[in-house]
Order: sequence, then structure tokens, then C-alpha cells
Amino acid sequence: MKIISAADKPKILNRFTSIDTLYEIVQNSKLKLSNPKFWEDKNDVEYIEAYKKKKLLKQVLALCFTDESETIYHWKAFSETINSCCIEFNAEKLLQLIDGKKGFRFGKVKYLKISELKKELVNIDDIPFCKRYPYRNECEYRIIFDSTYPISTKNINIDLSLINDVTINQKININIYKNIKTELETKYNINVIRSTVIKNTRWIKHIEGMKII
Repeated sequence: MKIISAADKPKILNRFTSIDTLYEIVQNSKLKLSNPKFWEDKNDVEYIEAYKKKKLLKQVLALCFTDESETIYHWKAFSETINSCCIEFNAEKLLQLIDGKKGFRFGKVKYLKISELKKELVNIDDIPFCKRYPYRNECEYRIIFDSTYPISTKNINIDLSLINDVTINQKININIYKNIKTELETKYNINVIRSTVIKNTRWIKHIEGMKII
């Protein structure tokens, strides 16, 4: 397991994903780690493949979060379609499920400039937790599973009480949002809210109500 200092322990872990994946999670009570070879960042794809070869592993799987509150960058970077959401997990309870289990490691991603590589990246085990500096706005946190045998996926069985709430993309149709909210809150007891990143009524009303000085 990757050693995490007290200062690095997150309180929340936000998972940006599709509405379809959200329903898979709540219906099956499972989080699925996937193959990094399908990631958009080809730097990630190549260096995790190199890490796998150096460690003589058959597979490396990953699950990515951010340990920061939602930003417009997160919505654009991690949710490619309108049909998306952000699932906020209780980080402590989630990480307890895998802490010390064989193959699992977790930790914050460190964002490095190319000029810093030789000095900062000296341990092979740190490779899956490093990324290029231009991606620093992600504030990414990763769960990694190293396997010595061929596998395509790895699941983490969870209790839905680990989900603090679900934030739905503000661009989604309001009626679809209301339907999702009603179903998840009624059937799964999960709090559902709508993002206000691109339009916040309280912010607008405050500005409109300000007196000219």
C-alpha cells in the first residue's frame, strides 16, 4: 500500500462519471476499476504500461477521483457528455475497504514538470501516482490494483451509505434531473442535488441587488 501522511488523507473523494455508470454503482453496490489503456492522456497510458513491465505484472487497473470540490475544469475534463454526474464518497470509509488488501494501493497524484522527473520520480512504485504538470488542475486521487495474473476488471464491494451525495450536471434537462433525484432518494436513500457551477441563482441575485456606491 502507498504510505499516506495524515496531511494527505482526503475527507471526500469525488468520482465524475456518467449517469449510466451511477446507476450501475447503486444497483450493484460495486465500484469497478478499469484498464488505463483506454485513458485519453497517452502519457498515462504509456508510463503505466512501462510500470507494468518493470514490475512484471500482468495487469494494472485504476479508479480515479478528485479530492477537491467540483470545478468547471472537472466537469469538462472528466465528464465528456451532458449525461454526467459527480458522486461524492466518504473517503475514510471507502479507503478502509481496501487498506492493506493485496494488490491495492491508493494516494494523491503528484504533478511533475519534465525538469523535475529525475529528482522527484525515483521509486518505481510511485509511477502510477505521478502525472504531467499541465494536468495539475485535476487534483486527482487514485486507487490502483496491481495483478500478477491476467484480469480485465476488479470490483470493490461498497455499502451505499459511503455515498454522501450525487451532483447532477447542470446542463441535463430539468425534468430528467427531477426523475433521477426522485428515484435515487426514494429507492436508494441517496441525496441528489443539481450543480450550480455554470449558473448560480444566489450569486446572480446578490450582484443584481448590490447598491452602487
